[in-house]
Amino acid sequence: MKFVEVVVLWERVEETSLRNEKTRLLAQVFAKTTPEEARLLSYLVGGRLVPLYVPVEYGMAEKSLVKALSLATDRSIAEVELGFKKQGDLGEVIGELSKERVAKLCIKDVYQKLYQVAVLNGKGSQEGKIQLLSSLLRELSPSEAKYVVRLVAGKVRLGFSDMTILDSLSWAKKGDKSDRAYLEYAYNVSSDIGMVAYKYLAGVDMMTMGVLPGVPVRPMRAERLGTFAEIVKKLGRFAVEPKLDGMRAQIHAFGKSTDQWGRELINKQNDLFATEEKPVEVKIFSRGLEDITSMFPEIVEAARAMWERAGDFVIDGEVIGVREDGSFLPFQETMKRRRKYGVEGKVGEIPVRAYIFDVLYAKARDQLVRSYKERREVLELIIGDSEVVRLTESMEIDNETKLMSKFDEAMRCGFEGLMLKKLDSHYRAGARDFAWVKYKRAHETELADTIDAVVVGAYVGKGKRSKFGVGAFLVGVREGEKVVTVAKIGTGLTDIQFEELYEKLMVRQVEVMPSEYEVPESLSPDIWVKPEIIVEIEADEITESPLHSSCYALRFPRLLRFREDKSLQEITTKDEVVKLFEVGRGNLN
Repeated sequence: MKFVEVVVLWERVEETSLRNEKTRLLAQVFAKTTPEEARLLSYLVGGRLVPLYVPVEYGMAEKSLVKALSLATDRSIAEVELGFKKQGDLGEVIGELSKERVAKLCIKDVYQKLYQVAVLNGKGSQEGKIQLLSSLLRELSPSEAKYVVRLVAGKVRLGFSDMTILDSLSWAKKGDKSDRAYLEYAYNVSSDIGMVAYKYLAGVDMMTMGVLPGVPVRPMRAERLGTFAEIVKKLGRFAVEPKLDGMRAQIHAFGKSTDQWGRELINKQNDLFATEEKPVEVKIFSRGLEDITSMFPEIVEAARAMWERAGDFVIDGEVIGVREDGSFLPFQETMKRRRKYGVEGKVGEIPVRAYIFDVLYAKARDQLVRSYKERREVLELIIGDSEVVRLTESMEIDNETKLMSKFDEAMRCGFEGLMLKKLDSHYRAGARDFAWVKYKRAHETELADTIDAVVVGAYVGKGKRSKFGVGAFLVGVREGEKVVTVAKIGTGLTDIQFEELYEKLMVRQVEVMPSEYEVPESLSPDIWVKPEIIVEIEADEITESPLHSSCYALRFPRLLRFREDKSLQEITTKDEVVKLFEVGRGNLN
């Protein structure tokens, strides 16, 4: 397949805001690809080169891109910068300055060259990236060059979520969405949209894909219920676990011969996985599938010791900072361990433990379809007597009185709340399910849960807040491919939070509203930002509101904390806001 066919797809998608139309257009292209081309296409339309859990980025700042465009077009840097100032888009600049050329490169050619740019590291790598990219741009037509530059700059935002890609694959092969559930299962256990596309179009049964140690599984999430009575009615007899206010972590320990990411594909990209030879490898992945192994060396060592006894395993839990007396540190203190550099110093300053509540793989088999009680038994054998990696407490309950008592105990012990789990439930990767229910509030009049939202913009501060540069900010939640507003927040922030917010805003500021935002004109902020600042918001309740594009508003919203551990894809959805609204009214069955 010629790369220009992908460019034509992008051009047509830019002309529509309808998700179904985007799905149809992508399906038409998938119908013409080989399995390998579908793999590459799945990554590229999502604006990346590899699965989310593989740490490969283009790593080219605006200055380097300007130099690459200058070399590719034989124009001066000043001329490119002037064009960028006028257009606000380096893709448009290269499109105007490039010479007319015949589109001859195939998708594989372009992908491989972009991959070379991304993986180039070390001394002199920036100059090398500039040379490689400019060389590629000289081979492309103006329209192809436009989108390649946007890819490298991270500006391709066309509404192709992974779920849209899965729908498109089903339409391409079946003519409808009948295979969507199977595709989603495969994606949830592999976290690799490209691999799913490759195997699906190659005729592999999606249900044969399972958990592989070393490859992160999309984590299961809990639903909410508003009262103890509703919980008991919904779950019957269930397990109760404390809800820790830490970082979600998935810990993998496996022998060096373990199959990962499909060996038939790894051979093509094996430099990604070049690691020191060890009898056992340990990987730790965040909620958002980021590899955070290097941040927690003490957990790595504990997991290696556990592997000696238990063999390959994948376990799910929370990492939380602890004081000398064993009490838990606040979430923001734990988050200070989330760093690439200076880890050694923080290990002694902020010791952590991993509290494990589930197992996804053990005893050489996938554990997802086993019941909670069965998985718990397996988990006890894996954890053993480790001091650093511990088993979360669990007890069975079947009535409101005991549940209320357990909740009060959890509050006294400093836990965030309770997790309630059906005893016969399976681990549903990537799903939010009533098999798990979280309960975080103490009073019937409060909102049943916090909201994870994305900051879309901010308003200039006035009066005393003028010194911070920002006086309030606007947040939204996801609705399909869009971000819709739910709250304008200007109270409850400390001076330190205002300063931190301003710093985050300034490095993400953009000139125009990002295309995925739906913001009423009456709420238009002074500053627009990229959808990258995730915040946890608490509020008294949710009300219906004509003011916000979500049609709902948070009443008395307050910033609880910044969530560096979450991505845009993990924030609260409008559907979840509606559920919380119904919980507050006592209408959720």
